[in-house]
Amino acid sequence: MKQPIRAWLLCAGFCALVPVVAGQSADGIRALVVDPSGASVARASISVSTAQGTIVSSLVSDESGTFSIPHLSNGTYALEVSAGGFERGHLTITFPGRVSGTLTVHLDMASTASNLTVTSSRGSVEDVDSTIAFVTSKGRAQLVERPLDTIGNALEGSPGVTVQQTTAAAASPILRGLTGYQTLLLMDGIRFNTSIFRGGPNQYISLVDPSAAQRVEVTLGPSGANYGSDSMGGTINMVTVDPRFAAKRQHEIHGEWGFLGATADLSGVTNARINFGTSRVAVTTGASVSKHNDLRAGGGDDSRNVFRRYIGLDRGQLQSVFGDRLQNTGFLQYSADSKMAVRLATDQTLTLRYMRTDLQNDRSYRDTYGGANRIRSIFDPQNLNFGFARYEKLKLGWLDSVAGTFSFNQQNDGSIIKGALLADVETTDRSQVNARGYSGQATTHIGNRQAVVFGGDIFDERVFSTRFNFTPAAQVSLQDRALYPNNSRYVTTGWFAQDSVALWSNRLRGTFGMRYTGVHYTTRAGDNLNAAGKSLGVIDSARTFNDVTFNSGVQWQAMKALAFEGGVSRGFRAPNINDLGAVGAKTLGYDVTAEDAIKAGALLGADSSDGAAATGKKIDPLGPETLVSYEAGFRIQTSRFYVKSHYFDSELHNPISGRTLLFPVGQVPAAVGGVPVTPIVQTAAQKAQGVTAVLTSQSPRAVHTSINDGKTRYFGTDNYLRFKINSQWTAEATYSFLGGLDLDPIRPTRRLPPQEGGFTMRFAPSGRRLWVQAGIRAAGAQSRLNPGDIDDDRIGASRRRSDIQTFFRSYYASQYIAPGADGRFGTADDVFVLTNETLRQVQDRVLPVNTLINGVLVASDSVRVPLFTANPAWASLNFVGGYAVSERVNLTFGVNNLLDQNYRSMGSGIDALGINAFAGVRYKF
Repeated sequence: MKQPIRAWLLCAGFCALVPVVAGQSADGIRALVVDPSGASVARASISVSTAQGTIVSSLVSDESGTFSIPHLSNGTYALEVSAGGFERGHLTITFPGRVSGTLTVHLDMASTASNLTVTSSRGSVEDVDSTIAFVTSKGRAQLVERPLDTIGNALEGSPGVTVQQTTAAAASPILRGLTGYQTLLLMDGIRFNTSIFRGGPNQYISLVDPSAAQRVEVTLGPSGANYGSDSMGGTINMVTVDPRFAAKRQHEIHGEWGFLGATADLSGVTNARINFGTSRVAVTTGASVSKHNDLRAGGGDDSRNVFRRYIGLDRGQLQSVFGDRLQNTGFLQYSADSKMAVRLATDQTLTLRYMRTDLQNDRSYRDTYGGANRIRSIFDPQNLNFGFARYEKLKLGWLDSVAGTFSFNQQNDGSIIKGALLADVETTDRSQVNARGYSGQATTHIGNRQAVVFGGDIFDERVFSTRFNFTPAAQVSLQDRALYPNNSRYVTTGWFAQDSVALWSNRLRGTFGMRYTGVHYTTRAGDNLNAAGKSLGVIDSARTFNDVTFNSGVQWQAMKALAFEGGVSRGFRAPNINDLGAVGAKTLGYDVTAEDAIKAGALLGADSSDGAAATGKKIDPLGPETLVSYEAGFRIQTSRFYVKSHYFDSELHNPISGRTLLFPVGQVPAAVGGVPVTPIVQTAAQKAQGVTAVLTSQSPRAVHTSINDGKTRYFGTDNYLRFKINSQWTAEATYSFLGGLDLDPIRPTRRLPPQEGGFTMRFAPSGRRLWVQAGIRAAGAQSRLNPGDIDDDRIGASRRRSDIQTFFRSYYASQYIAPGADGRFGTADDVFVLTNETLRQVQDRVLPVNTLINGVLVASDSVRVPLFTANPAWASLNFVGGYAVSERVNLTFGVNNLLDQNYRSMGSGIDALGINAFAGVRYKF
């Protein structure tokens, strides 16, 4: 007797969980594809793939819209269906043994919902609506049919995710308060993080072109058992487009071309892809070019422009000088990729993948006009070479599948930085990391209720780095100690196992995984010499770290529509090369290594501000940081209504943080880490303790180092709701709140995102090819600022009267300085021509002495006063729509930030785009 399996498939829309059918003994599943009216869809294409993303079967429905899925090895598989005039959709099918049944697949018009199959749990695929963890998945339509600066921007508005944007070309998703190297990036399940990832927001996800991805998955919370070090805030998996086999013996060619233009940054993006497939070989190749010009922020304003910060110019005055666009925020990106799958046999597949991306003209606005007042701050080079070869075999003895992967990940990263004066040294950094990965995993089952995955991986990285300092006065370029120790090696080894089990008539299911991770770091002084053979200050060093992490989760289906979920997980992150060996100018100052700080006899500051007080703690060598997270929530799901709500409480132990270095007055060394230093004017607290911070000529801020300090607690809630009001109207809502506290001492943690949420309504008339959607995204004000946030150019943007004096003599300001009555430049009566004021008059207007400003008394020229005491609240009204001209041609259009509001995401270095109209076309064949 055949038991029916019935599922709804709304292309990128609602996917109900497919029930498992057990105890049958037929040869597979028969399926029927129908449209919204119930009519069969002939010639629909279907592909079935494993959790690794390997396609194991390609099918085409017959003229009656039916097809048969042959019985496969035990496990869960991803099913993807596409047909002319419809978007691709996804769901899952589970074979716990030999199974039979019928499946009706309903195709609908494209939607903006994000319910796809996901691979958040290694070795398995799941429907996003049924995962134990809180998972969001963004499909291909959201990656190629909307204006995106980077692939990271596709995650904007997702629960638990804040997208920080240092530059227009550098988005950095913050997952539950953690970003940078505390968030793990994957490409097709392969580790994308390298040992030079920075702790704060970084640009590396931007090296992946959106058009190369089929979907982007976000799993909130630590996934250390699955993927090892770095997965603390969560994991982002970028799943690339798969090649499509021909369903029959003849070859098939498919392709698409698209163009998208937007007004706020005068951008244009074009991409194309072609797929060639036979029954045994399939290849997909794509290319993309995107050009973004200088952006216009909301209202044509620039909230933290240096002339506003130091001179106090208002919006009108700024626009009279710079216009209504942020200078030098444009960039250019080229990308090409190819992926080939070869069926070596009916149960064996080889997949080859290569991607190349070049990011050009990426300039740091927050380092120049946007805050730090540098003449030049350019990220160059920024390119990626990434590839892998993966072999997968189904059914090998007692194993359901085995897979082995070799990968390479070459990332080139560099910068050119020049200070505020023409006479300042220009520093050029060049770094390359070559990461080779070797991984293997196997899956098996125990009875019909347990699925087990286990394996191991090795990632062997080498980092090559150089630094040259050019002195304009001498016209000489000299080699200096590199940003990272040259020819450093960083090897990560891991072994893992995970068991997924269904209990109590499938009403109770759980997962438990464990992983051992070992890390070994080495660097040699002999690899860090200048052309004359002189040491650049790097010493021989070798460090080893190891830990055991675990993930556990349980889901109880209390009623048909109600399930409760919860879990406990432990994440781990070993110090990487950026922590252990990086030196140079950063956002809040000049960084040296912990070894340099210990050697110089430095004292530890309480935070990363210039005015930090001494803690009385000594500086110790760096160790790992760990995070333990507790999570609980519920899911309500019916045919029309879906809600998922999770609450979490995480504690980060021994976090690696930047801290200001202090020295006893009278015992300040001449240099730290080989770089000359001078004392900074003390604050009252520092005077009372008899200590002072120091700075270098390469940054106006204090010298810092990375240390393990204290404990941090993150807690909050993530929520998602979807309601299908009727066949034409659908509503979605999201809400996230995050609290974060450093516990020693107690204070808000750095870059803490505010509460955020959104609401959208979508209208898709039945039987028509048009759909439209209107929505709002909003964030509350964030006034819970860390002392480091107050000094951060991107947040509090604090400044002193002495900073105004420094800016008055800088390159940017000098263009608007005229001699006073004495007719000579460089004297006290010089005038800033835009306001017709002298330096003293500007100081007395912007920061008058003995005046309380933003809660700070301006007692002297050295007192720092924030420009902002909070990141302001904001709301963005958005509209988007689409129209299917034919089965092959689709149009998209919309307007973002309809009210032209000026705002920025917490910690971003640029204001968000103002009113932004866009339109695009996509042709498929």
